[in-house]
Amino acid sequence: MINVHAQDSIITLPKIPPQRTCIVQTENGMKQMYYFHKAGKASIGTGKYGQAAIDTTVSGRFVIPDSVLDNTGKMIPVKRISRAAFAHCSKLTEVVMPDYIEDIGDQAFYDCSSLRYLKLPPKLEVIYPYAFRGCSSLSIIQLTSPKGPAVYDNIFDQETLNHATLFIPFGTSKRYADSFIWGLFLYRMELPE
Repeated sequence: MINVHAQDSIITLPKIPPQRTCIVQTENGMKQMYYFHKAGKASIGTGKYGQAAIDTTVSGRFVIPDSVLDNTGKMIPVKRISRAAFAHCSKLTEVVMPDYIEDIGDQAFYDCSSLRYLKLPPKLEVIYPYAFRGCSSLSIIQLTSPKGPAVYDNIFDQETLNHATLFIPFGTSKRYADSFIWGLFLYRMELPE
């Protein structure tokens, strides 16, 4: 907690994890990206609601780094995409996520209207509400885990559920058809082994 003195009174605010930046290569040049870390896990984002991790003018394909430096100079794996990290990056067409990603925060890719392709990493455990709402160009979603991540309601728009193709691992058709959200996709295809 942080104590702030304001005219003879003390206001206690929750401590926001310290932000750090790194430079990442994008299709349209080098960009600064915000991240923070806590308990040995790095999160892409600012830790602040409604503030994107990267300049919203980023376009094309974006590769999230596998790891980032902590404040001691040690490399730590990126395991989370935090709340609204890429929100309103309307020119983003593809995001490559490291295999270590465990969760995708609410509104993480909200209104990424040019996002066309999404491959979800094998260690992904949960996707929070509205993570991919407003991604009206999303046409291919590939799941790499036989189990699939837990999901909340309102992850995708109805348009995505009706028009995007969900590619799933071989032999998982029944499991995905019977699951919440994934079973709502009209088009599901098993990938060959």
